[in-house]
Amino acid sequence: YNQDFDEWVLIIEGAAKIQFEQEDLPRSLTKGDYLWIPAHQRHQVVWTPKDAITIWIAIHIFRENTN
Repeated sequence: YNQDFDEWVLIIEGAAKIQFEQEDLPRSLTKGDYLWIPAHQRHQVVWTPKDAITIWIAIHIFRENTN
């Protein structure tokens, strides 16, 4: 993803791995973990468990362009 907005995610149940373009290894998230993803920070979800449900909250923060 290359989003025009900031994003905050929280894992409610399950787990996930998110890979950022500029990082060698994905970040592992489990229940209770959260992550701030600034706008235009390229990333992708590379894993969720096949034998369990992953539930997360994603809050997208749109900022008004003042230019």
